[in-house]
Amino acid sequence: MITFTDHFEPQRAVIKNLLLTEGEEPKTTYYCHKDIDYPWDKEELDKWYDVSFRSFPLYTSGKSDEVVIPNTFLQTYRKYHKMELLKDTQKERRKEVDGMDRISLLLDLEEFITERIDNTFHDFALAIESLKKGPVFACVHDELIVMKNLLDFYTDVRKSDELQLNFFHNITMPKGVADEMTEVLIIILTDRIKMHEPAYNAGAPSILQASAPNNFKIEWLASQQEFAELVHELTNKGYIALPAVGYSMQASNLVNMFDFSASYRKSNPNIANNIVTALKPIHDKEAKRETYTYLKPGYVQKFNSIPAHKPKTVKKTG
Repeated sequence: MITFTDHFEPQRAVIKNLLLTEGEEPKTTYYCHKDIDYPWDKEELDKWYDVSFRSFPLYTSGKSDEVVIPNTFLQTYRKYHKMELLKDTQKERRKEVDGMDRISLLLDLEEFITERIDNTFHDFALAIESLKKGPVFACVHDELIVMKNLLDFYTDVRKSDELQLNFFHNITMPKGVADEMTEVLIIILTDRIKMHEPAYNAGAPSILQASAPNNFKIEWLASQQEFAELVHELTNKGYIALPAVGYSMQASNLVNMFDFSASYRKSNPNIANNIVTALKPIHDKEAKRETYTYLKPGYVQKFNSIPAHKPKTVKKTG
């Protein structure tokens, strides 16, 4: 039984890495609409917030690898929370931003995501009740039926390589981020359904493990630094090839394949972030070469004697 939102810290950590890892930030576009002074009344703002931050998403879009944020969303969010309003000086309607401008927008998006995750947990009953009043679940009064159908829907989207859930109106985010948010929905729904039916099993909470029986994971018994070294050695020696995605996504998937419990030095560690740090190369200014954080003085490499893989040559016939 989930009792607090810190249960979703692994998903939040992956989202943070996907959005804010230095040098791997997604392409970010800022839409500047000039007419942003709509006089919202309290009822309209409350409705906007409920739809944007307290509802279960029901719409999908094609896979994205970038972030798009309009100033209208930022402005309305600030109005709802009674914050100081934006003062836009941008002349272009559409502009790809970089540097601190990009970081600022990505931090805003991370804040929106965290708030939405918290609300999904705390305002679960409100969101389910709202769904029952809408067209998708009209005349379906059994909340258990609603939850099971939502879970099936989210599971299908989560498994898809081409679709992702839309969480915020007019905001685009990378599929990796949307998938982690979808994972949170799957975990919450599974937890609530099991309160009604303890024996219920829909392959959740982790869809990334659904293809393996009994949520099979490989238990890693050594240190996280040694794990990173093995991954690097096997890659460099030609035994494995990691997908051509960012280090954050690589770490996220490895954490879902391996159980690192034996390497914990403290409770509730941020394993995904640790693996990203260990896998990602850093530049040694003195040696003028790429190296890794774990290759510190005193570290004894365990796997550097692995011989290089020599692919068998296929003899041509005929």
